[in-house]
Amino acid sequence: MMLVLPSSPISFCFNGSFSAWGNSSDSRDKTNVETIGVGRTFLGQLRPVKFEWDYRDEENRNGSTQGTEEAGFLAQEVKQVVDDNNAEYLKLVNENDPEKLGLYKANFVPVLVKAIQELNQEVENLKAEIRELRGDS
Repeated sequence: MMLVLPSSPISFCFNGSFSAWGNSSDSRDKTNVETIGVGRTFLGQLRPVKFEWDYRDEENRNGSTQGTEEAGFLAQEVKQVVDDNNAEYLKLVNENDPEKLGLYKANFVPVLVKAIQELNQEVENLKAEIRELRGDS
């Protein structure tokens, strides 16, 4: 389903169900494409946490998630890592409401893929080094 707002440059493309969103990603609509430079080191600066929801606003305070435990990140800490790495282009932190920061979790995917690629390259390098030390051909 495609939703276009009248008199607006904004359009939304919804694919799948509530839990699976699709986004436009056509290469013909992109310029200045380059490989991202943040991966494993960037992820290593993030602090995964376990926490209990304790909402400040009355509306959520009485909601079903109040007092429940989850795992995730603190938006303020993610913002600091983004700022420290000049990685605002990742658009990880939703700052639309300064009183209630959020995270765009799907935007972590490119960083995760880059980190996996870096780890795979390191594994291949180590395998080659082991073969060389063993004298394997």
